[in-house]
Amino acid sequence: MSSSYNILNGITGVVGIGLLASVITWIVKYQSGFGWASSPDLEFNWHPFLMVLGLVFLYSQSILIYRTGRYHTSKKILKYAHALIHLIAFLCSIVGLVAVFDSHNRKGTPNMFSLHSWIGLITVITFALQFVSGFVAFLFPGLSGFIRKLLMPYHVFFGTIAFIFAIITTVAGITEMVLWTDNFETKPPAVLLLNFMGLLAVVYGSMTVYLLLKPDYKRVPLPED
Repeated sequence: MSSSYNILNGITGVVGIGLLASVITWIVKYQSGFGWASSPDLEFNWHPFLMVLGLVFLYSQSILIYRTGRYHTSKKILKYAHALIHLIAFLCSIVGLVAVFDSHNRKGTPNMFSLHSWIGLITVITFALQFVSGFVAFLFPGLSGFIRKLLMPYHVFFGTIAFIFAIITTVAGITEMVLWTDNFETKPPAVLLLNFMGLLAVVYGSMTVYLLLKPDYKRVPLPED
């Protein structure tokens, strides 16, 4: 079971890195790269990169860490690693939100007008609530073992839902970018890259959820737990 997990997890990681690489390639090659104060368009480019990095790639690594370290790593260490990666992902999402709202305001573009933005905000809020509630219940100060046991199924459920929302938001955002591509007919490489990004996001999300939910890959408690 361990070997099959390691193989699938490795493939999943390659797909995730491919997704990040395709986002960076699209931004640098077709969107003129990154910036902040110099241009609202360049500031906006931080939004897709940070959201995919935080709420897709890092989030998935965080929720899978209990599977990846299920045989040899103590639960306490996994808890701290889980919380730390969550924190980094949360900070990425905050900066990503600032980038999109600020760039829209500078250009006079309305905010929160699309389904992508609605689901995206729900995703960030759900993720933030998961992070805070998980920190209080399972890390510090930590509730009683009985209450933690009662809360754990809900923590896992809403955490999984938030990740699925992140994948849906990513695909919806990519669809928007395809529709907003200037001279759609004359820019097939950019459109193909965006569609490829969406496909990678779906594959990556599906493989992550499979690894997360397959009973054989659940963590084996160690004696010190």
